[in-house]
Amino acid sequence: MSGFNMSLQGFVSILAPPLGALLFETVPIAFILAIDVATAVLAIGPLVFIAVPQPPRAPDAEGGWRSVLGDMKEGMQSVWDYYGLRIIMGMSMIINLVINACAYLQSAGGIGMIIGGLVLGVWGASRTRW
Repeated sequence: MSGFNMSLQGFVSILAPPLGALLFETVPIAFILAIDVATAVLAIGPLVFIAVPQPPRAPDAEGGWRSVLGDMKEGMQSVWDYYGLRIIMGMSMIINLVINACAYLQSAGGIGMIIGGLVLGVWGASRTRW
């Protein structure tokens, strides 16, 4: 199932840039912003009616309460402590900057996602094959 989901994301990444450019050329910017607000309301609106369970807060090793910022600091310290992980993070930041700057490469990535997702969906990679 996740393979087909990946294919759908690939289609979206291919179709979104030209459709966005078409909208910019054919309709006023106020209408485009209205579409953006409407889709945000559609995404956030159901949360008003659905109860989202909140897990209990767990104390940290010193007995105090954990915080999001404390967890972020701990995670960044872990990344900084491991040289290899620091290199991988830096490379992925540079690669994302370069790839996202070029729409053609983004479309090529979308094509790859479609093909890979269809292959995984049909082949079914739910278990190790080697």
